[in-house]
Amino acid sequence: ELVELDHIVKRMIFDSYGLERKKVETLLESTDYVVRGFKYRTPQVGESNLGVAPHADASFITILNQKVEGLEVKLKNGEWCEVGASPSLFLVMAGDALTVSHFCPFSYSNIYFIQP
Repeated sequence: ELVELDHIVKRMIFDSYGLERKKVETLLESTDYVVRGFKYRTPQVGESNLGVAPHADASFITILNQKVEGLEVKLKNGEWCEVGASPSLFLVMAGDALTVSHFCPFSYSNIYFIQP
């Protein structure tokens, strides 16, 4: 089911770029996946409750099923926003490979996505 969700999200992204459906399907069929699981222990008295240091994901997208409270996402204005936890919630986040600013930190108003 996660693969299906991944394909739906990527189709939406590539459709918005106007990419040819056949090329998108070829890309989706050739995708490899990495699954990571984290289980955090309860912090000891006086110990930080930070489970994972702030970071960016290098992937194209990240699909996260957050079942416990504590996830925060950094907004463009620099503030941190808490994401509510729910066993039925799948959070889809753009990774570095999808963000234009990762490739081109200067003015990106002139960047175009060209279909080969």
